[in-house]
Amino acid sequence: MRTLRGGAGGTGSVLTVGTGEYLTTTRLCRAQQDGRTRIFYARSTTNLGRTPTGGSTTSGCVTHTAPDSRQIAGFHGRAGDEVDKIGFIDIRR
Repeated sequence: MRTLRGGAGGTGSVLTVGTGEYLTTTRLCRAQQDGRTRIFYARSTTNLGRTPTGGSTTSGCVTHTAPDSRQIAGFHGRAGDEVDKIGFIDIRR
């Protein structure tokens, strides 16, 4: 079992991922704040259609979908007081 959490800067979201459930897509939205690009929104979707969501959408959104026979297993990136960058770790199911 894994728990996904939203941040403290807004309304958080928690999703406990059970056996056989995994992330298939994540949508991120970014915008400028104080002259720097920040991640303002994240929404992941599991293979069972559940969607933990956090933050506020902007006009600069992208969606990452794991390729066939793979799943999103984790994230990497950079954050201080706010999230600056996020990348995806896809693994074979």
